[in-house]
Amino acid sequence: MFHTLASNLAESNHFMRMYTLEILDSFPKRPFVTDHADIDLADDLEEEPSYRPKPTGKGSKSTGDSNNLSFSGSCDIISLLKGVESTPVTLANERKLTTQLSRVEVYARTGKLPIAYAESTTLHMLGLLHVKFAPVWPAAVRVIVA
Repeated sequence: MFHTLASNLAESNHFMRMYTLEILDSFPKRPFVTDHADIDLADDLEEEPSYRPKPTGKGSKSTGDSNNLSFSGSCDIISLLKGVESTPVTLANERKLTTQLSRVEVYARTGKLPIAYAESTTLHMLGLLHVKFAPVWPAAVRVIVA
């Protein structure tokens, strides 16, 4: 049902996108995807296991730890998308809209979004390209690319 409704997010109608996001937000929140690099799939492969060195630098270790702490638990990107859609598209709200879209871009760049949320986010950004407010378009495209 989630995937069926998510296709509405690419529509040009603001109200269809808004109400779809409200319905999707009522579904139970999905957790962020775990780090698949730690899963050992060597038993499933007929090749020799690859060598992957462990990170030794202090900077890379602390960055990974903070990244794991910030993006764990339930993913609330649908709420963020709902906030973007509910913000009136005016010149006075341009900064608020672009800031919200930047937050969505950060979520998208983590690579930890559940597949259904990643698809929903992309579809919503395609829907935002129908908005007749040019400052939103570059931010929406950056989210799609992320």
